[in-house]
Amino acid sequence: MNGLYYILDKENNVIEAEDFDKWSKYFESTCKNDGRRVSKDEVNGSLISTVFLGISHSYCDTSEPLIFETMVFEPGITEDRYLARYCTWNEALKGHAEAIEWVLNGCKEDEINY
Repeated sequence: MNGLYYILDKENNVIEAEDFDKWSKYFESTCKNDGRRVSKDEVNGSLISTVFLGISHSYCDTSEPLIFETMVFEPGITEDRYLARYCTWNEALKGHAEAIEWVLNGCKEDEINY
């Protein structure tokens, strides 16, 4: 896969969208039911959110597309301290659990991982 736009099938497998129209229709349909959210938790006042981006954030890299993202939003902190991206739904689930652990361990280190 080395395209620009991606969608998920019913089993959350990544599929390269045939064209922009199919991608945009998919995104419109998932907005109604929060279908792009992998997981969302609030832990110790921080919001941990993992979502399917649908557009690769690999930035000119030849590796697999990075199309899932976990971010931690901490109260009173505006800069990104925790951001990680993944290629698959299962990697995103694992990364979400790691972000929860990061918060539970006191958010001691900045964790920006693209």
